[in-house]
Amino acid sequence: MQMSSEIIEKLKAIIEPYLDEDEVNIDTLTPESHLIQDLGLDSFYVIDVVIDIENEFDINIENDQISQFETVEQVVKVIQAKLDEK
Repeated sequence: MQMSSEIIEKLKAIIEPYLDEDEVNIDTLTPESHLIQDLGLDSFYVIDVVIDIENEFDINIENDQISQFETVEQVVKVIQAKLDEK
């Protein structure tokens, strides 16, 4: 399944404020980027990002899905699946 570039762009905008700009450049984000190891997000930031995603895309993400949020690609897949359910 091809990832929507629109979802990726919105996700970048959501994640960017949480990044340490000295360590991570949002433009280097790839589908394989790991939220915690590569982007330096901690678990609190991940929760904030999830809330921002829910608001931006008008979807509801269950707790068990949050645990799948390891890479950008996994986040996009959950968002896409939620949008497809609408």
